[in-house]
Amino acid sequence: MKGSILLQILGGLAIGLALGLLIGWVLAPVQYVDTSPSTMRMEFKDQYRAAIASAYNATHNLDRARARLALLNDADPAQSLVVQAQQIMASENSPNSAFEIAELVNALNAQIPTTGPVPSPTSTAEKETKSAATATPFGMVSTPKASPTSGPSPTYRPTATQKPSSTPSPTQGAAFILLSKDEVCDSSLQPGLLMVEVRNKKLKQIAGQELVINWSNGEESFFTGLKPEISDGYADFQMQRDVLYSIHLASGGEPANGLSAPVCSNKDGDEFLGGIKLVFQQP
Repeated sequence: MKGSILLQILGGLAIGLALGLLIGWVLAPVQYVDTSPSTMRMEFKDQYRAAIASAYNATHNLDRARARLALLNDADPAQSLVVQAQQIMASENSPNSAFEIAELVNALNAQIPTTGPVPSPTSTAEKETKSAATATPFGMVSTPKASPTSGPSPTYRPTATQKPSSTPSPTQGAAFILLSKDEVCDSSLQPGLLMVEVRNKKLKQIAGQELVINWSNGEESFFTGLKPEISDGYADFQMQRDVLYSIHLASGGEPANGLSAPVCSNKDGDEFLGGIKLVFQQP
C-alpha cells in the first residue's frame, strides 16, 4: 500500500515536471521584449558598439552615440571601444570597423559635440562664421548642415573593403609633413618597432589617422589612437630585419621612404634590432 502511494507521488511529480518543461520550452517559452543592451552577451555588445560607431561616422551626432553607449552600462565606454578596436586590428578582421571605432573614441575623448543648433538667419556674416566653425575630428572633411533649399551634403566614409585602400582620403587643413625621423637603440623596446606620432599644426596629437606602410611584397594599414595609454596620436608597426619600408598617411602628405630596422649593439657588444620613431605634423 505504501509502495503504491509512493509510486503515485513520484508519477505525479514526473508528469508535472514534464508538463512544466513542455509549457516553458514549447507552448509558452519566455520571450524577452525591450530588454536593456547591458544584458546582452559580450559578442552582441561588440556588434552593438560597432553599429554605434558606424552610425556616428554617418551622422556625426555625438550626443546620440553617447546616449546609446550609456545603455551598455560600461564603466568606461571609451576604453571599452579601444579594447574592441585593438581586438579587431589584432585579428586583422574588418579594419574599417576599427577605424570607425577609433573616430568615435577620439570624439568622446575630445568632448566636442559635432552637432549644434541651426544657425539663425540674423546676418550674412554670422551665417558664414557659424558654417565654417564646425569641423569633424581626425582631420576628416566636415559635413556642413544642409540649408532648407539645398540637398544633403555627402559624408566621406571608408570604403567597405577587407583591406583599407592606400588612396589618400580628404583631410582638413594642410597635408602632413615628416617632421622628424630618429633611430632608437633601446633593448627594452620590442625589436624592430616602428613608432609613429601624428600631430596637427597646434601640436595636438590626432587619433584615428590611417597610416599605410609598403614593402617589396606587401602593404598594410594601421591607425593612431588604439594605444591611448601611450598617446592619442601614437601607432606602431613591427618591422622585419633587412626589409625596406615606406610609410605615408592615407590622407596625403610627405612619405617616409627607405625605412629599415637598425642593427644596434649593447654595452657588451651584443647585437639587437633597434627601432625607428617618426613624427608627422601639419605645417
